[in-house]
Amino acid sequence: CTTAVPLRRSPKTTRTDDSVPFRLKFTSEADAQLAALASDPKKLKKVRRCLGLLETDPRYPGLHSHKY
Repeated sequence: CTTAVPLRRSPKTTRTDDSVPFRLKFTSEADAQLAALASDPKKLKKVRRCLGLLETDPRYPGLHSHKY
């Protein structure tokens, strides 16, 4: 029988523009879609998380959810 040990999280750091390797450029259609997600806070949070991961590491394994 093993005991689960809680993971220690690193302290949150503030992100500057210099720390982001990639900058996303949004089209007007993408801006409209993102604004439309404001009515669904749970989905908006998921989308923002994925966009943040895409900016920092486009090869992040969690972003590769579909095999083509």
